Amino acid sequence: MSGLCLIRQPIHPAGLALLRAAGMRIAEEWRLTPEALAAAMAEAEAAILRDRGLPAAMLASMPRLRVAVVHGAGVDRIALPLARELGVAIAATPGENAISVAEQAFALLLALARRVPEGDRAVREGRWDWRDGPAGRELRGLRLGLVGWGEVARQVARIAGAGFGMQVAAFTRHGDPAELAAAGVAQAPDLDALLAASDVVSLHARPAGAPLIDARALALLPPGALLINTARGALVDEAALLAALDEGRLAGAGLDVCDPEPAEPDGPLVAHPGVLLSPHVGGMTEAARIRTAEAAARRALAILAGRPDGLIAGSAWPPRQVEAAG
Repeated sequence: MSGLCLIRQPIHPAGLALLRAAGMRIAEEWRLTPEALAAAMAEAEAAILRDRGLPAAMLASMPRLRVAVVHGAGVDRIALPLARELGVAIAATPGENAISVAEQAFALLLALARRVPEGDRAVREGRWDWRDGPAGRELRGLRLGLVGWGEVARQVARIAGAGFGMQVAAFTRHGDPAELAAAGVAQAPDLDALLAASDVVSLHARPAGAPLIDARALALLPPGALLINTARGALVDEAALLAALDEGRLAGAGLDVCDPEPAEPDGPLVAHPGVLLSPHVGGMTEAARIRTAEAAARRALAILAGRPDGLIAGSAWPPRQVEAAG
């Protein structure tokens, strides 16, 4: 197999090795001049994306592109209608980084519940008596509400129930009630009911229009609730979140994602003491990076060879045909 694969953001070398072993050439976008990038876009038959997506203007400038594979699960930053119209197959690699993202959710949750950042600062500043102030919270017995029921949510539920003794419920429109019951997860009848009965809310959905967690949604949470978001920043109304923190209705927010990204260093989200941030690294452990990069490479190669692998719902199939590069 020959051809060019455009890599939009760095992936683990293990994935690149699979592509090269199959005869593919690699163009890494961040290493290219604007002129070289334009040439690569004109030639590439495959692309591997992370969270930068594939906007319409770029997609329209790639006349030979046959497949784009997401390094992860999120396809919200791809111009999907145009991809279908052009005959570009879209695949994703959901689940490959689920364990790592779930662990990041708990890293944020534990840090908030046990006030880890504040304790670290207190020790460094010589304030050992900080420990005599407001105490942290145990997770055992707290009510965890999952918004969504994908692979990450499943792993979060497993850790929460078996590892921390939390009471877990989920709101999902697509989950199998039998699967939820077998996992020890109660199924909430609607989002409002889930929010009203959750001490901790963890987001695992995809954006679809207006923010799911807005001022009305935040007002439903019990006083002192915690919000964790390792999914997409667009799920949360930032102004409403900051207002809920300022008013004391929300005790803290742990965010691995924001909208837009990167976060503004001087913005109100970064400045707020009730917000704990990480730079969208939930799925970026070494093990997860290897699994996801290799899965993305295998799926790109399979689709170029005419085998559907990991296609998202509604993807173009078969991909468009292009003349052999001459």
